[in-house]
Parts: sequence; structure tokens; C-alpha cells
Amino acid sequence: MPAHKVYILVTRHRGEPPGGTRLRETAVVPRTMPGKAVFPHNGTARIIKENVIMAERPHPLERIAAHLPALIYQYRLHPDGTAALPYASNAVHALYGLSPEEATGDINCLFERIHPEDRQGFQDSITRSAEQMTPWQAEYRILHPHKGEIWVQAHALPERLPDGSILWSGYKLDITEHKRLQAELSESRAKLQEAGHLARLGHFEIHLDRGEVWLSDLAFLIHGHTPGTFRPSLRRYSRLVHPEDRDRIRAVLKQAIRGDIDDVQTSEHRIVKPDGTVAWVHTETRIQRRHKGRGRTKRIFGTIQDITAHKRVEEDLRASKSVSDRANQLKSDFILGMSHELRTPMNAILGFAQLLDADPELNADQRENVQEILKAGDHLLELMNEILDLSRVESGRMELAAVTVDCEILAQECITLARPLAEPRGIRLECRVEETPHALGDGLRLKQVLVNLLSNGIKYNHPEGRVDLHVRPQGEWVHMEVSDTGHGIPPGRLEELFQPFNRLDRTEVEGTGIGLVICKRLVEAMGGTISVQSEPGRGSRFCVRLPRARPEQAAREDMGIATAPTREAPRARGRVLHIDDNPGNLRLMQRLAARLGEVELIVAATPSLGIDLAVAYHPDLILMDIHMPGINGFEALRTLRDIPTLQDTPVVALTACASRDQIHRGQEAGFDGYLTLPLNLQEVLDTVHQHLHDGSRPAQTARNQERRPVRTYATPAAHRHAVPAPGPDGTGLCRPGLARPPAPGSG
Repeated sequence: MPAHKVYILVTRHRGEPPGGTRLRETAVVPRTMPGKAVFPHNGTARIIKENVIMAERPHPLERIAAHLPALIYQYRLHPDGTAALPYASNAVHALYGLSPEEATGDINCLFERIHPEDRQGFQDSITRSAEQMTPWQAEYRILHPHKGEIWVQAHALPERLPDGSILWSGYKLDITEHKRLQAELSESRAKLQEAGHLARLGHFEIHLDRGEVWLSDLAFLIHGHTPGTFRPSLRRYSRLVHPEDRDRIRAVLKQAIRGDIDDVQTSEHRIVKPDGTVAWVHTETRIQRRHKGRGRTKRIFGTIQDITAHKRVEEDLRASKSVSDRANQLKSDFILGMSHELRTPMNAILGFAQLLDADPELNADQRENVQEILKAGDHLLELMNEILDLSRVESGRMELAAVTVDCEILAQECITLARPLAEPRGIRLECRVEETPHALGDGLRLKQVLVNLLSNGIKYNHPEGRVDLHVRPQGEWVHMEVSDTGHGIPPGRLEELFQPFNRLDRTEVEGTGIGLVICKRLVEAMGGTISVQSEPGRGSRFCVRLPRARPEQAAREDMGIATAPTREAPRARGRVLHIDDNPGNLRLMQRLAARLGEVELIVAATPSLGIDLAVAYHPDLILMDIHMPGINGFEALRTLRDIPTLQDTPVVALTACASRDQIHRGQEAGFDGYLTLPLNLQEVLDTVHQHLHDGSRPAQTARNQERRPVRTYATPAAHRHAVPAPGPDGTGLCRPGLARPPAPGSG
């Protein structure tokens, strides 16, 4: 060994301090001796460095640290401001890229790995913890030599040692993935908030595990708060709900937390803003359960939208609808009242015209005049009925049945009804039905629609033309097409077909101008559609489309075939009481009495007088108006039914109350028949004959079968003069104010 060289010797000294090891580095110059080097032991060695390390036995924290993913460490701050790292677990390599020996040997190497932007904050947080002796918490970045930037979260508790130094014992976690997810969540929330601002949708999240509530900026604004002005919680959030809605929302929230409701919920409730303003909000929430869609709820998230303006519009619409409904009701009542008032004079016009038309002594000119009266009267009656139908459809008061209709039977009945109109014009009617389809709808109203279309095809056709009715199923629908060889309609005017009272300038053909409007409304009310195709000079084709009934639903509906034309009246016997406050109706019935066979007719102008006459004369049939002064027909019917001797007497309504609702009410009240004005005299004759010969009443005695004159009773309110009344000889007068009729035997 050359003598001029200096050697560094490392020696180990145990027990300094107790339980530890002191390493000492010594610089020496050896003495030379022949063949060997000798190191001095006389104090010429110079100590240049020493360091205390722990005993070779494991650190007490090492056993715990080996089972944890975190870095376990101790950090010591000396009174002179110097720092040391007494202990660092093996996880220091994953976080810092250093071995435990490197980390504990030089703490500066750890500090140098901290991101430059985070070093000052890191140092300041340690200083605050040391000054206040509070737990140290920090999040900062480390520049790992191999992994790049790593986010670390540190926690430690300080402890003051006897020598005045402070020792922190704690752990550090790699939260890089958490930070990445957090950044993605923040980005998603930012995008969500931007989308929410565009759609005016706020968002919220309730994390039940952490007891946290998150509100988007717009959710804060919807509740009337500046974003971030308070930290939301379940209790604070529920207090924002209007007091009257709070219990309901809390109950739903409790159910959501327990997982007792569906995963998606919607709600509308009120909130109260800081200035006292009440607003309506709509929320849609979704719950996230703990165990794959089962069990208690882990998280609730959803959207919230201010619908105050929408609620105001709804309220305005309800108010407008109420006004509109009221106006429609008034219009319907007016039309119904007008119909009632018009039917009474129409009854006289058509009734007496029917009597004249049946008179065999009329000459040709007179009969033609009467036919014109009947024709005009029928047209006016048709107009009244269609206006009434249109009013009911528009007001939603028309009741439609939803039954299975056999379209083959329906088509044949419609052709039968249309044939009397087609034959005088030489129009050929053809009916073609494929596969016997069944449709869902109201049979009577559907018949009304098809007959209207057929009659239009006949009226607006060329002489010797043709009208076809083609019925066929197509998928889930039944198509009913009515085509004609008529004049056709210009394409630009097809939309005008379904406008009320628009007859496309075809005034030379009789019509009301609202039949097609009613057809369209009826078909749509039955869930179908009606369309039209037309070509000028070649004709038109109307197509009615209704839902098709399933095979198991198919069942024939009895829709009634039209009554045969007027026939010779059968001869009848019995006593008939007619109660009506209208003199014209009474006189018409008197004229008709001559056609009733051996029938005695008794007439009364008030219900009270009619009841007295019914008790006195025990009629076989009572014909009664409904709208009369004093008591109406329904009250009079109840009174008659309460009289034991009249309980089985048939009572038929003879009235201008012609709406379907009124007819239904009459049937429910117990009338044995319901005839509406203007009267079809053939129907009256058939009704009288039916009730006098159906076996429901005992046979008439010889006295009752004797031909009787017509007897008329009236009160001063109805007639200002005396009217014929029965007396001892059958020709006496009933004086004004007569309260009680004479005994039956007096006639």
C-alpha cells in the first residue's frame, strides 16, 4: 500500500445511542512496514462523518406499513428549522421513485420531487400545522422520474417532543386516478351545466354515503340563490320546498332512500325563493342502488326545471277553456232550445201536410203543392237535425258507442236506404264487400256517415250514373270507399268540403252544407279518418277508415233496417188520452183520430187536467208532451205511476225534445215510447196500434168499444173561450175554470 495515499475507514459502534448503530468514517494515513500496511491507533485518525441509523431489527411501523397501499412515514422538524425523515415505508418508491434509505438519508431529495408550483403551498401548510399543532392535510403533485406527474394526498398528526422538535406521523396516498376521474367529472358537469343553461335545466346529485348534496349553478338560480352561496344538504334542500308540498316531497325522498320506489320518478311541486316568491318546478330523478339495482339507494341524481310560466299558461288555458266550455254550453243550449221551438210549428206544417197528402180527393195540382210543402219541411227538419248533431259533436256531448260492427250488413242496409233516392234519377248502386270485415265504432253513426256519402254521390251525379260502395280490410283498418261518376271537385277546393255551410256553389242541388262536416267529426270521434280524391268530370271517391276489430271481437250489431214506406193504417180500438199544451198539436191529433179506427181520443191542455182525466176515464194509452207549464212530463209520469189503477197504463212521450240525451232520459224515466216532433204520422199510427193490441191491457168492454167523439178539455190559461166538453148528452160544454171532469158515465 503506497504511503502517500489517504484511506477512508468505516467503523460500526453499537450502543450509541442505545438500540442503535453509529457509523463512523475515518480518514487515515497508514504507516508502512516491510510487506504490510499498519493503521494507526494512536489518535492520528480524523473523523470526517458520522450518522445514526436504526438498529438492524425492523421498525415498529414496518409490519403495519407492509399491509397498506399508502406510504407510512414520520417527519421531524427540529427547533433550528432543519428537517429529517426518521422513517419511510417501502411505498416511498412507488410515490417518489426513491428507496427508503435514500428518502431517510436526505430529505431534500423528497422536496425536490414536489412539483415546483406546489412547493410553496406544501411548505406553508406544514408551517401552519406546526404553529397551531393541528392535523396536517395536503394535496400536491410529485414529479416521478418514471411515472411522470403523480397526485398525492397526505395526512399526519403532529406531536411535540421533549427537545422542542415536532414529529408528524402519517400517511400519503396516490390519488392520481381519483384526480383524473374528478377532472372528468368536473368537465362533464361543466358540459352538463352548459347544456342545462341552454335547455333551462338544473341538475342535482344526492350522495347518501357521504351525506352530500350537489347543485348545479342553474339549480341554485332556480331556487333564487347565487351559485355557491351555501352548502346544500338534505335538510337545507327540503326547506326550500313550499310548506304545503314539503311533507309529500319528504315522503317521496324517504321512499327513494329506502329503495321502495321505481328507479325513475317525476314530480311537480312549489318552492319558495328567498324573496318570498313562489315558483313551480318539475323534477325528474333517477336512483342508483347499492347492489345491482336492488336494495337501498346509494345516490340520487336528476334534473330540475322552472315551470312557473308553463303553469301560468295552464291556468290561463283552464280559464279560457272554462269560458269556452261555457260559451259552447250556451250555444248548445240555444240550439237545443231553438230546435225545440222550431219543431213545434214544424209539427203542424208537416203533420197537416201529411194528412192532406193522404186525402184521395186532392187533384194533381193540389197534391203537387202539398208535396212541395213536405219537401221543404223535410229539408228544414234535416237542417235542424244536422245543426243539432254538429253542436253536440263540437261540444263533445255526443255519446258514441264503441262496439263491433258487421260491415257487410251495414253496407247492405246503407244501399237499401239510398236506393229510393237513386232510382228516380236512374243512378245504379253497387256494393262490394271483401272478407266480411268488422270495424270498431258506433253502428248508427257509421250508417249515418255512409248514407250521407251515398246520397251526395247520387245527388251530385249525372243521370244514369253510378255510385259504388266498396268495403275491404287493410291491415289494422277497415276501408269503406264511396265513389261516384259525378261532376268531380277541383283539387283546389277539396279542403272546402269540410267547412260548415260551404256547398261549393252547387246551390241547384238541395242540401244543408254541413253533412260532410258532421261526417268528418263523427269518423274522427270514432278513432278513424275520412279522405277524398276527386277529378273534375270523372267523379269523386270518399274513403272512411276505421279500426278493424279482432276476430274474437266480431259480433253483429243490430242497427235496424229502415222502416218501410207509409202503409195503410191498421184498425185499432180503445181510449187514448193526449196531454199537450200546444193547440196545434192537439188539433193535429184530433184530425189523425179519424185514421185510428174505433178509438176514442180525449185531449187535455195541462198536465194536472190530464191526470184528473186519466183517473176519471182510465185510458188505454196516454200520449204526453214533456215541456208543459206547471209540472213537466217527467213529474206527471211519476204521478201517474203512483196511482194504482194507472200503473200499467202505457205512456208514450210525444215531444219536441229530440236530442239523444233527452230520448235516453225519457227511456230511463219509464216512458213506454218516445216520439219526437215533427211527427211521422205513420209512426204515430203504428205506436197507437201496438199499445192497443199488444195484449198488455184487458179487452175493452162493449161500452168502451163503442165509437166515441173526440173530447177536448182546456184551462183558461190555454184557451180564452169555452171548448167542447162531455155533458149528459155527449155534446155539452166545459166552462172555463172547470176543476173536475164529469163522471165517466155522463158521456
